[in-house]
Amino acid sequence: MPAIHPARYLAACSLPSTSRLRPPHCLCYAIWALSALTSETYRPFHDIFYRRARKYADLDEMKGWGEVSMSVAHIQTWILIGVYEQTNMQFARGWISARKATSLAFATGLHKLDGVGLAVSNYASPTTDWIELEQRRRTFWLSFIQDKFLSTGSGLPVAVDERDVSNTKQELPQFL
Repeated sequence: MPAIHPARYLAACSLPSTSRLRPPHCLCYAIWALSALTSETYRPFHDIFYRRARKYADLDEMKGWGEVSMSVAHIQTWILIGVYEQTNMQFARGWISARKATSLAFATGLHKLDGVGLAVSNYASPTTDWIELEQRRRTFWLSFIQDKFLSTGSGLPVAVDERDVSNTKQELPQFL
């Protein structure tokens, strides 16, 4: 998934479990679930990883007032869960998971990253550098594309009105 910077993700995985920079368990399991689908060695575990990804994502959503799940990593998790479900012909579940990713992207303001004036995102925490900003942009656009794709294929309504988006792609170095 081009929204996750491989080197940063792997470095963050090696941080202590108490670090707020460490990826949430749900994201790790979602990545493992999709990876296991393409691996002869780990294929028997893909469903276990998927179920744990959903379990941890749901648990994070229930922490506090739900603010724990208002992160880019959780949006990425729901995108990956949706892709996994679509790959495994669970279309209704995949559509719901994709819609959750899109809703979180809007709730955190990823659709307004590059806005001006009142159209600026005020919900997500400030970015530290251009890589993090680009991850947010790509995460939003993946949720946008997934929403369009699933809505077109199913005849269900889209969640995103393009007029609400002020998130433009700038020319930056390629991710791996």
